[in-house]
Amino acid sequence: MTAAIHNVQDFADWLPPMLVKELRQGLRAKMFVSAFVAVQAVMIILLGFRLTGVMGGDYLPDHVDDYQWLAIGATLLILLPVRGLTAISEETAQKTLDLMQLTSMSTTRLVWGKWCALASQTLLLVVALLPYQVLTYFFGEVDVFANLQLLGWLVLASLVLTALCIALSSAHGWVKFVLLGLAALPIGAFGLGLIEQIDRGNGAGGIVSEGPNASWVLMFLYTGAMMTVFFMAVASARVSHVAENTSATIRCTALFTMLGSMIGICLSESDQSYAWMTLSMPMLMWAAMEAMTEQASVIPGIYMSWVKMGKAGELWGRVLYPGWGTGIFFVLLMTAGLEVEVALIASKTGTWKDGTADMFGCMFQFGMAMLFPGAVLSALPKARQRHVFFVLMQVAGIAWFVACTAANGGSRPNAVLLALCPTSAFLGWVPFTYPSSHGVGHAVAVLMDCLMLIWMLMRAQTEFDTIRRGELRARRLLNVGATASADSSIPVSSPQLP
Repeated sequence: MTAAIHNVQDFADWLPPMLVKELRQGLRAKMFVSAFVAVQAVMIILLGFRLTGVMGGDYLPDHVDDYQWLAIGATLLILLPVRGLTAISEETAQKTLDLMQLTSMSTTRLVWGKWCALASQTLLLVVALLPYQVLTYFFGEVDVFANLQLLGWLVLASLVLTALCIALSSAHGWVKFVLLGLAALPIGAFGLGLIEQIDRGNGAGGIVSEGPNASWVLMFLYTGAMMTVFFMAVASARVSHVAENTSATIRCTALFTMLGSMIGICLSESDQSYAWMTLSMPMLMWAAMEAMTEQASVIPGIYMSWVKMGKAGELWGRVLYPGWGTGIFFVLLMTAGLEVEVALIASKTGTWKDGTADMFGCMFQFGMAMLFPGAVLSALPKARQRHVFFVLMQVAGIAWFVACTAANGGSRPNAVLLALCPTSAFLGWVPFTYPSSHGVGHAVAVLMDCLMLIWMLMRAQTEFDTIRRGELRARRLLNVGATASADSSIPVSSPQLP
């Protein structure tokens, strides 16, 4: 009697095909296998040292704990996330990206499938580390609950770094390293705040303690989630077709993050209000860079969904359409949101009675600093590597600030000279460093900002003309589709035969 042959499947049929493909390739990759085996070997060796030290009686467990977390941290924060740096570039090199886009799979599903696969491998490694955390409990002097919390925060940071690496993998050549330097801003702000709270873990109110502060936990969870969504939107924008309005996703994510920060400021304690705004600002800088380095297009598919919503949709489209012309309004809306956050913090803390006006001016100057590279790029419509140009213009503004400071022997620089560049004016406007005594410099900076805005709005008329043509084509297509649908619904009577 012939035995029945069962078809053994390694993954369920309901899983997304992109996730299954990446998991099959990733679990067999040398880097993942090597990292998995190496971490297991290191944990076994460290447990052996701990057992030997306990039996000998002259053992310092803190040293072994440091080595253990060093190995876990290096694996979760370096080895596993860097695999995402080749996620998109490998598909481009093997020329399989175009084949995937020919299917019904969208670019958003593609990049999220890659992230889910890498995140699943990270969680697999973390699950393999849990037994070692339980075993350390039997040696004594170990807070297993605090260790599990710390492991959870490392996993969160690893997932955010994985999303960042996937976003950077879509860049070409040396541009990837320039963007990596820019990406260090949001990741650095997130990481420094997280490390500071972890250091407070032994006391009450830290995020790693017997009673963690729910407000800090919510802040880092929300910020980490929004950073992941933002980086995935950037990665999708790099590989998507020009007809997809990925700019709207990036800008909406940034604005939604700002809205969440406003709510967090209202609900959190006074000492946490600053952190909400600080964690969101670097992400807004990246979103501003994306907005000010784009160019408008006449492809009607970009405007179709917004034209369907009527005048309200077209009005929001002036903020969310791709192109640096609409990017001006996006940055101005972002600046207005920062001003609202300043007002909320001032009313929450009550400590900026004398410096509130300076903080309002500082946030306004921050928005002008984000518009400054776009003003220069507007005169260079055929410039390539516009992201790199944006970064270099900001670096030039910082260099001008350093030069003005060094010229005065490290004391307060000349505020009028700083006002000539919006980026240096922003750095000189920070009230905690250069208070409101520079009234003339501030007035010159505002005058330069107004002139820059007028120049940009005049140059942006060509962008708005392109947008209007795209909207007109979208309306025509919608009218043709509506007419065809109406004609197909009319019954046609067949002639009667004699």
